[in-house]
Amino acid sequence: MDLKKISLTIYIIASLFVTIPLIIFYPHGLALFVNLVEMFRFPEHWLATALLFLGILVINLYDILFYNDREQFIKNEQMIRSVIGEKSILNYLLISILSGYFEEVLFRGYFYQLLLLTKTPLVFTFSLISFIFAILHANQGKIAFILSFMISLSFLLYVHYTGCIIIPIIFHALFNFFQLTFTIPYQKKKFHLQID
Repeated sequence: MDLKKISLTIYIIASLFVTIPLIIFYPHGLALFVNLVEMFRFPEHWLATALLFLGILVINLYDILFYNDREQFIKNEQMIRSVIGEKSILNYLLISILSGYFEEVLFRGYFYQLLLLTKTPLVFTFSLISFIFAILHANQGKIAFILSFMISLSFLLYVHYTGCIIIPIIFHALFNFFQLTFTIPYQKKKFHLQID
C-alpha cells in the first residue's frame, strides 16, 4: 500500500474513531445523532446560501490575486501532492468530496452539536471549533490559518442560522476542488514553477 492510500485511510479511520464514540458514549448520544440527521436537509434560506457563496468566492479571489508567499506555496503544493498522489480529476474530486464531507460533519456537525447539547456559549463554541479547524490547517502557513478560521466561522454561522450542513459540505468540496484544479496551477504559473 502506498503513502497516499495510507494517508487517505488514516484520515477516514481517524474521522470515524473521533465521531462514533461521541454518538455511543456521550450521554446525549441519541440526541446528537438525531440532530445531525436533521442537518442533512436542503436549506430554505437562499439569501444565506448566496452570502456564504460570496464569502467563499472572496476568499478564493484573495488566494488567487494577493497570495505571494512563494516558499510556503511550494511547501503546500508538495504536501498536497504527497497526499493526493497521481494527478487526475478523479483523484481531485474524490479528495475534495471526502475532505469536504468529513471535515464538515466532524466540525460543523458533531462538535457543533456536542457543544450545543452541553449548553456551551455560542461565541465560545464558534471560536473553539474555528480555532481547532484553523490549527489543523496551520501547517499550510499563517494565511491558511486565518482563512481557515474565517471559512469555519462562515460555515458555522450558516449551519447555526439555517440548521443545514449540506450546503457547507458542497461548498467545502467545491472550494477544495477549485483549489486543486485552478488555484494551484495558477499559483504555479504566477510563481514561475514547473507545471506538471
